[in-house]
Amino acid sequence: MIERLNAAVNKALADEAIRKRLDALGVERVGGSVDAFGAYLRAKVEETDRIAKAAGLKPE
Repeated sequence: MIERLNAAVNKALADEAIRKRLDALGVERVGGSVDAFGAYLRAKVEETDRIAKAAGLKPE
């Protein structure tokens, strides 16, 4: 199931009209393998955590 969803997302990201629309919306396009997307998400969570800690924010 995950592999099929990943293939569909990659196909959509290859479509020029979709890419232009996402660019116009300021959306960061991320495609590739399931593992690469997982690594991207982990990095974003870590980055957000560092920023929140530096700002003195605490989870509620």
